[in-house]
Amino acid sequence: MVADDSVVLVQAEDGRRIKDQDLSAFFATLPGGASAAFSSEHASGATSMAASVLQAVAAGCRLLAVDEDSAASNFLTIDPTMRRLLGRALDGTTTLLEALPALTRLGVSTVLVAGSSAQTLSCSDHILLLEHYRPSDARRRVARLLPGMRRQRAGGAALAPPQRWLADRPDCLFGPRHFLTVDAHEPERPRLAEVALDLRRSGWTLDTALVRGALAAAAWVCRLAGRRPTALGELRQRYQCHLDQHGVRGLDPFDTALIALPPWQLVVGVLERLARPRLTSRVGRARRR
Repeated sequence: MVADDSVVLVQAEDGRRIKDQDLSAFFATLPGGASAAFSSEHASGATSMAASVLQAVAAGCRLLAVDEDSAASNFLTIDPTMRRLLGRALDGTTTLLEALPALTRLGVSTVLVAGSSAQTLSCSDHILLLEHYRPSDARRRVARLLPGMRRQRAGGAALAPPQRWLADRPDCLFGPRHFLTVDAHEPERPRLAEVALDLRRSGWTLDTALVRGALAAAAWVCRLAGRRPTALGELRQRYQCHLDQHGVRGLDPFDTALIALPPWQLVVGVLERLARPRLTSRVGRARRR
C-alpha cells in the first residue's frame, strides 16, 4: 500500500496495555470494568483492536488498514446466527464492519484484506480481487452473488468522534537530570529507563533508529503538553511546529546516536503502550488529578 503518513495498521494485540479508554462505541459492557473508562494491563484481541481504532482516529488517522488474518474475528464481524444464539450477551456490541459507515462519515477510510467472510464484501464500497498477484475490479461479480449488498451497506452504527487527552507531568518519561535512557537494540521490544515496551503487534516495521526517534518524540510530546490536559489534536500541531523549528535532532539534542523521524501515529502508539504518561478519554477526570 502507498498512503499518507496517518495510516495505521490495526491488529489484534492480546496482552497490550489500555489506559482509561472509552470503548463504549463498540461495547456496551465489558467484564471487569465500565466500557466508558476501560483500563487493562492484558487486553483481549477484541478490546485491543477497538482501542487501537479509537486511539488512531483521535490522533488524526485518515486510513485504517486491517488484515483479516491478524484481526480478532469477533471484533471484525459476528455471524447473525451467533448473535441470535448469544442474544443479550451481545447486546450493545458493535463490530468493526458495522462501524465502517460511521468511520467514513468521520473522514476515515478502511482498507480490509479478507479471504473467508462474505460479510466483509457486503460492507465494501470498492472490491478488488487479487489473483496471481494481479488485481481486478470484482464489484459486479459480488453484486450477482450478494444482491442485497447495497441495503446492508446503508446506515450502520453511530460513532461519536473520539477525543483523547494527555494528562501527566511534562518530565514523566525523563530520567535523572532530564536525560532519556533508551535501549533499542531489540526494536520490537525496546527499553525506556529500564522498562520494557512491547511493540511486536503495534503494526509498524521497526528498526533501531526509528524506535529511538519514537521514544524521544514521546518524551518531548509530554513536555509540549505542559502541565494541563491537552488533546492529541493540539499535541500533533505542537509536535509538527517543534520539528519544523528544530528538525529530528530537536527530539533528543544530547544524543549522538542515529535517530529517524517517527510518524505521528507511531508516537501516539508508543504513548498509549507505555505505563506513563497518563492518557484519558475524559478531560474532566484528567483535570481533577
